[in-house]
Amino acid sequence: MEPESYHKYDRAKKQVKKIKDFYDHIKIFIVAVVVILIIRFYVVPKLGLNWDDEKDFNNWLNWNTYLFPSIWALVILIHGLIVFKPKVFRKWEDRKMKEFMQKEDKAEQRWD
Repeated sequence: MEPESYHKYDRAKKQVKKIKDFYDHIKIFIVAVVVILIIRFYVVPKLGLNWDDEKDFNNWLNWNTYLFPSIWALVILIHGLIVFKPKVFRKWEDRKMKEFMQKEDKAEQRWD
């Protein structure tokens, strides 16, 4: 394999790892949310834990039951955008890479 092939292979390997990590993040999210919902709506009532007279605590518990997964879902969305870069970001990245490579080539030519 040529050095460029090694470079391409290394980049592809890193991208596959990023995708795999993203899918692992989704799996953990699903498991955690299911556990939270089971605890909140099945285990807590079965144990007879009743906070109806504690209205503030009950509101806090309800907000956290829904807000935590919502914020985490937003984080997963951002993670997905980073891993699966939309074309707009890829084009910008490619332009910047070419620009830096051209600057480097010009700098090398000055020293030749």
